[in-house]
Amino acid sequence: MLFRKQNFSKIATVIGLTISLNCCLASLPISVKAEEANFTSQENKANVNKRDRRTTKKRGGLPVHRIGGGSRGNCIPNQGQLVALVPENSVGITTSTTPQLFFYIPETTKTHLIEFVVRDRQDKLVYETLLETKDRAGVIAIELPENLPQESLKTNENYHWYLSMICNQQKRSHDIVVEGWLKRIEIEPTVSQQLQNADPIEQANLYQQQGIWHDALSVVAKEQKTTNNRGAARAKWTELLNALGLGELADRPLIETVRSSSNLLSDYSYR
Repeated sequence: MLFRKQNFSKIATVIGLTISLNCCLASLPISVKAEEANFTSQENKANVNKRDRRTTKKRGGLPVHRIGGGSRGNCIPNQGQLVALVPENSVGITTSTTPQLFFYIPETTKTHLIEFVVRDRQDKLVYETLLETKDRAGVIAIELPENLPQESLKTNENYHWYLSMICNQQKRSHDIVVEGWLKRIEIEPTVSQQLQNADPIEQANLYQQQGIWHDALSVVAKEQKTTNNRGAARAKWTELLNALGLGELADRPLIETVRSSSNLLSDYSYR
């Protein structure tokens, strides 16, 4: 009986110590947990900031996403990709107030709408239009019109463009999207004089040397319509796409842009 009382006394003592310890721990760790949470938050924030700095350094602070893959809407079969024919990590440069932008449109399971939007740095709408996909894959050109809501593309201003293939009009989160930036510059007088005296292929060479990719592609695309210089233009087109890292698209045909049902578009035919 004494043994049981002694054991019970020991057990009671242990329980009492445990309860006291738990009470102490319950009252003390609030600040400790707060410090741990704060440290974790600061660590995560530092990691995020590192990623942000890497992204900003790589892309100059402006998002460029020139390749769009498959979607949950499955509107592009055979693992096709929507591709913008632009530099990978820099702003696309032009000297034109009505520049052309080129995109590779993959084969689609059916006709889909394509939305093209241009906004300024304040996110104000500059231009938007709708296209329709064709039953075959190819490269299309979208040209900004002269009668924009604003005067024209202002020089040395960055404009944000988006091209979205709408796979499901009720679920726009399923869109396949490419995006980038466009800037118009004033070309140097000496280069301008050279361009005036050059043929289209030489013009494309000059534009390429200046990093003015939109104009270089536009000149060569138009030259491919001619019958007497189509071979040289095609070779230059291949050279330009190789320089952009998109050589696999060099043999894709240039196809016309199809009007949408809203009749907002002009046709751009390269046949």
